[in-house]
Amino acid sequence: SRAGMCASTGSYNFFAGYYSGGNAVVTGSNNVAIGCNAGKKISSGADNIALGQLALSTGTVTGGCNIAIGQKSLCKATSGVDNIAIGVCAGGQITSSNENITIGKASGYALDDADHYNVLLGKNSGCKLGSGGTAWDNVFGGRYSGSGLCSGRYNVFFGPYTGYNWASGGSSNVVIGDRAAANQTAGSSNIVLGHGAKAPISDGSCQLAIGACDGSSTVNYWIVGNASGNVGIGTTNPDTAVGVGNTAKLSVGIVSAYQLY
Repeated sequence: SRAGMCASTGSYNFFAGYYSGGNAVVTGSNNVAIGCNAGKKISSGADNIALGQLALSTGTVTGGCNIAIGQKSLCKATSGVDNIAIGVCAGGQITSSNENITIGKASGYALDDADHYNVLLGKNSGCKLGSGGTAWDNVFGGRYSGSGLCSGRYNVFFGPYTGYNWASGGSSNVVIGDRAAANQTAGSSNIVLGHGAKAPISDGSCQLAIGACDGSSTVNYWIVGNASGNVGIGTTNPDTAVGVGNTAKLSVGIVSAYQLY
């Protein structure tokens, strides 16, 4: 089967499957590769686990303590360490990045050489992260969560399709709820909570939106905040003070209110 055919000074390695661990001089130790071409180019890397066809396969692996489970998972890894990729093509472009966890088909697929400490759970979650700049310390959960975001740091997205139209970068956003912030294309430091909830400005920053979609395209907003530091209850424009022309809703912050209901 040509498994481990180029093993050299490495010790305690286990290779099973056609060409697994078999296309580089293996000097690393304690590696496990099972599957056709799995761990095919492990070199000085140690303590790696590759399970599945072409897992941890095409890059010359000098990094250690990586776990790749699934066809083509971590297939381009080189010097990266402490990465976990589970699912077909999970972490498929990671080369020298460290300490990423990608679980689900194509999750974290575009993470590259300077993208670290991301946790991406669900099919296609964060699949474009790293394609437009560095991506650090992001946590996504749910299929297609953050799937449009191409760069950024410190984002938290939970729920299927959260922020999936985000076409550029963004940092320090918190998005929770099925399809929450699905209209957002850019921005940082936004908080969007609720099923289908949307921030007032699709490419804005420093916004707050708490609400829920009514089953159509209409979002019922309970609380909205904007970059001016204003908070509105039951309104999408918290800059407008309660007055003669606006008495049914409440806006608080730098503006005043009267005739409260």
